[in-house]
Amino acid sequence: MRKLKSFRLLAFTLVLVIATSICTYAAPIHKDIFKEVSGENIYRHIEVMASEDDARMTGTDGEEAAADYIAEQFESYGLDVRRQNFGIVSWLETSASLEMTTPEARVFQVGNLQYSCATPGGGITADVANCGLGYPEDFPADTAGKIALIKRGTITFQSIESLS
Repeated sequence: MRKLKSFRLLAFTLVLVIATSICTYAAPIHKDIFKEVSGENIYRHIEVMASEDDARMTGTDGEEAAADYIAEQFESYGLDVRRQNFGIVSWLETSASLEMTTPEARVFQVGNLQYSCATPGGGITADVANCGLGYPEDFPADTAGKIALIKRGTITFQSIESLS
């Protein structure tokens, strides 16, 4: 029983030492940054960071410039700034178009499905298969090698992709 009490006292002491060392470890901020907080200053920071068209797009030059600005601001407050680089999956739509040449010439307004693969520089020319809403029974038997035209509906994009 005495060993158990000694163990509990030792464990309590270790927890207390660790807790107080964690709380006292952070270096104090020498500049009173709270005096600088105002609606006007907040909007000024947003304006600077959003001045690049792609500031919110991960992995772009604009995002890098916004991160640099934030780091500079934190450093001006006396904070130790460390940045970590890591790989990401990113996708940026540059253009999309669809032109039908037969049986009549027609241009369609289209958009890319996010994270879809890029087409070759010259585009793709192929027959179109009407695949309805994208259910397995909507795909004609001769769909292979054609562009599958799928109307948006209730089936998920993931399911449509697995069928195409």
